[in-house]
Amino acid sequence: MEFGTNLLPKIENNSTYSLRVYETGGYVGKPQPAMQEWGNIFQSSGFGFSNRLVVVSGKKIEPIEWSPIYFLGRNALLSGTAINENDTAVIQTSKWKLKLIGSPKWTNSEMGKLAEVYGLIRETKTEGVYDVENCQHRLVSLKDQLGKTVKLRGTAWSMNGYWWFNYRGTDMYVEKMDELPGWKTEDHHGRPIEITGILDQRELPRIDQITLKTNRDSQLYYIVRKASWISIEELLTPEVYH
Repeated sequence: MEFGTNLLPKIENNSTYSLRVYETGGYVGKPQPAMQEWGNIFQSSGFGFSNRLVVVSGKKIEPIEWSPIYFLGRNALLSGTAINENDTAVIQTSKWKLKLIGSPKWTNSEMGKLAEVYGLIRETKTEGVYDVENCQHRLVSLKDQLGKTVKLRGTAWSMNGYWWFNYRGTDMYVEKMDELPGWKTEDHHGRPIEITGILDQRELPRIDQITLKTNRDSQLYYIVRKASWISIEELLTPEVYH
């Protein structure tokens, strides 16, 4: 995304803006046959068309809060605090409550944590209370899932032959990512995928130094071990904007 210099408000975290934009793009990189013909082979991120979104103007507006009322009769991904009511798993905020129909109760270690559910939103007779059918629920924060089997939806990235995974703005490792069954390195750069495995932490080479040096500094990263993966069509809005 590219921002102009005029007609834009100061961009601040946790604020909502209305923007006027246009889309453009162009080809980046050099095609392999051309480099071979020139006899000038160099490292490249590939040859392809790259889109750019150019922001022309914008203004700050009232915050937009996701609410079940916007998704009645549709599937949606919503988050809140994990609690149990009798034998029912619930996700709640200060304004609404979701009853997770048919789902197991939250464990003691999950109670009170930030959680999310994806499923079919149904209205109930009680104001501010909704049922969620055919649902999948999980914790959101990585720190709350250490040592557990996780299912994370995010984006696969690569550079200089190295692969990593981005989960809601956090770069992390997947154990032997490029050796996963069915993995094709040319197909998955910048693509949304779902990773399943055991979440751990370890001192590993810094991802942000891939282009800087061979012997990179170490940093504590999350890593998914004993991983498997599937391709997904797209990330949902809460999975992209964190």
